[in-house]
Amino acid sequence: MVLKLYLLRHGESTGNLIRQFQSRLDTELTDKGIKQAENLRGKLDVPIVYHSPLKRASETAKIAFPYNAELIEVENLTEDDVGFFTGKLYPDLNQKELDIWKRVTDDPDYTGHGGESRRQLTERAINVMHLIVADMQKRSVVKCAVISHGGLLRSFLKGFMNLNNIKLGNCSPFLLEYDPKRDKWNFPEQ
Repeated sequence: MVLKLYLLRHGESTGNLIRQFQSRLDTELTDKGIKQAENLRGKLDVPIVYHSPLKRASETAKIAFPYNAELIEVENLTEDDVGFFTGKLYPDLNQKELDIWKRVTDDPDYTGHGGESRRQLTERAINVMHLIVADMQKRSVVKCAVISHGGLLRSFLKGFMNLNNIKLGNCSPFLLEYDPKRDKWNFPEQ
């Protein structure tokens, strides 16, 4: 049986609003983020929602799935560790910082910023998705939602599925299918 995973980026947060490198900061949802989560309510019929422990993702899960879904916090769904960029505002970066950030994004093994390399993030994203699939199979569940963060979800889609330039809007579901018999991931037309 094919499994369906709805990947969702959390609702808009205070950090999104000011273009902050939120990383592991526990920022709040904005009023717009709360509305985005409310607008999801009842649209996805899933028995389980796996979510990041960070407040912006856990609150999105609680607001969007208040009734029939079991909410499961998964530590490895947290956002990427951007090291010394955490808390900085993108528009305020000086040229040296911009050069370092370019290296972070271009060199898959660079950790000079004190955070995760892109390769480490991608490996964590792939591993956590496999753990979620294994848990779904153990529970005999065929559909779930996964609420996480843009960095982690894009790393999974780019690194594992070779999908580049995917736009993940806040609270916009991206459907993935997994066929355990063929060990194959697929994304149907969105």
